[in-house]
Amino acid sequence: MLDTITSYNPGLNVRVANHQLVPVVATVTVTVFVIGRRVTITAGVRRVSKVRVPMKLSNVYVVPQIAARLFSCRWGFNRDNMGTSG
Repeated sequence: MLDTITSYNPGLNVRVANHQLVPVVATVTVTVFVIGRRVTITAGVRRVSKVRVPMKLSNVYVVPQIAARLFSCRWGFNRDNMGTSG
């Protein structure tokens, strides 16, 4: 879900697999929903259930020439304070 358009035509390019540069037409903030886990303990019984969790991503590049949705783990960890649990 698109939250905010932060800039139009930011003057950026991304390099694709064939080494061509394609233009970024906008940068945006979006909210995507991922499946998370909720652990509850009632009367000594541990239960794990799946929950739908919103994840807000900042500085997302809009590149119409790239059909697939790509995610930078480094950006998510460093910029949006994402992490792993295990």
